[in-house]
Amino acid sequence: MGYSAQSRSIRVENANTGLLGRTLLASAVVFCALAAVTSAPLALALLMLVGVLDAIGWVMFETALQRATAPRLLGRAFGLTDSTVRTAMIGSIALAPLANELAAPDVILLVGAAVLTVAGLVALGGASRGRSARRSLRLRRPEPFRSAS
Repeated sequence: MGYSAQSRSIRVENANTGLLGRTLLASAVVFCALAAVTSAPLALALLMLVGVLDAIGWVMFETALQRATAPRLLGRAFGLTDSTVRTAMIGSIALAPLANELAAPDVILLVGAAVLTVAGLVALGGASRGRSARRSLRLRRPEPFRSAS
């Protein structure tokens, strides 16, 4: 049951914001464990687990985005998300020395866990709205232009 049940639960066909939210919340738990761990081998194992969860989360996010976005807007949606993520990554690298001066590493990890928790709860909230949320995200077709004469 273990392996087959797990592999069925993370199949791309099952991708939705609910699974993404659970992945983000699991990552937050791992970040909390990283903040408390004192053993280097255990910390490396937890970092590997964060990497696995991140990979699963990205697949779920991109699949859910592709399903929720109108085909004519896919390029814009993926361009916006890619540039936002890259900017956040570069920003975190740039701010890392400042964060290191202001707080201990365990505090920084707990702040990261808090951010992941909020993101996971937002994703779960999107999943709970279901189909009504999908309908509200669709763009309406513009009315045809009618001349005044």
